[in-house]
Amino acid sequence: MTAASTVYLALLISGITLLVLYSRSGKLLKCVTFTAITGFAALFFVILASRFTGIQIELTPLSAVTSGVLGVPGVLGLLVLNIM
Repeated sequence: MTAASTVYLALLISGITLLVLYSRSGKLLKCVTFTAITGFAALFFVILASRFTGIQIELTPLSAVTSGVLGVPGVLGLLVLNIM
C-alpha cells in the first residue's frame, strides 16, 4: 500500500467517524453544513494563495468531496498529499 493510499484510507475512515458522531449529537444538518462551508472556504483560499505559495490543489471531484465532508482537516490532508 502506497503512502497516498494510506492517507486516502485515513481520510475515508475519519469522514465516516465524523458522520457517525454528528448523527449521535442530534445536530447532523447544522454540523455537516458548517463543516462543508468551512471546508469549501479553506479550499478556495488555498487555491487563491497557490500563486503566491507555489503549493496548489487542483479542483477535482475528489478534492471537493474531501473538503466538503471533512472540512478544514480534509483540506490540510490534501495539502499533505500534495507536498508528498
